[in-house]
Amino acid sequence: MPFENRQYPVNKGKFGNLKTIDSIGKSLSALLDQACEQNDKTMVLRFDLHYPQDRDAPGDNKDISRAMAKLKQKYKRDSTSPEYAWVREQKTSPNPHYHCVLLVDAEQVNTPKAVFEDAEQLWISTIGANRTGLLHDCFRGKCGKAHENGIIIDKHAPDGRTCFEKARHQISYLEKEADKAPPKDGLRDIGMSRIRK
Repeated sequence: MPFENRQYPVNKGKFGNLKTIDSIGKSLSALLDQACEQNDKTMVLRFDLHYPQDRDAPGDNKDISRAMAKLKQKYKRDSTSPEYAWVREQKTSPNPHYHCVLLVDAEQVNTPKAVFEDAEQLWISTIGANRTGLLHDCFRGKCGKAHENGIIIDKHAPDGRTCFEKARHQISYLEKEADKAPPKDGLRDIGMSRIRK
C-alpha cells in the first residue's frame, strides 16, 4: 500500500449536499489504489464524452466500452496497464454522455493534452462521427471555474498523499447520484477496469 491511513475525499458539490452512490465510490477507490500500487507515479485524468446532437445514440453502452478498451490498449506499455472507469448519465438530452477517468503510468505518459486528443479521436472513430468537440477536458466547470486535472501522484514524494487525496476528490464526481439511469433499466451505469484481488 503506497499510503497508510489513506483518505477518500468525496466531492459533495458546492453546498456539500450532493447525493452519491457508495458502490461507485468504493469501486473508484479500489481502482485508484490499484493504479498507485502498480506505478511509482500515476497521472489521473478526467474527461467527458458526448454524442453529436444531430444523431441518436444506440440504446446500450457498447460504444463507450469499445472506445475505453481502445484507449487502454493504446497506452498499455511494458508491464504496466492503464486503468479506466466511466459512468453513464442522461438528464434532458435524448443521448447519454459519459464521465470518464483514466489512470496512467506518469513515467510513460505525463501530458494530459495528448491523452485527451487520443481519447477524442478514438471516440470519434468508434461512433463514426465526422466532427470534433465531443470531449470535454474538465479543466473548467459549467460556470468557468478552473479545475485541476492531470494530477500526478508520486507515491515516494512528500506531497504524494496530498496529491492522492486531490485526485480522489477529483474523480469522485463520477459518484454523484443525479442523472444516473433509473434502477433496473437494463443498462449499467458504470464500467471499469478489472479490480485484481
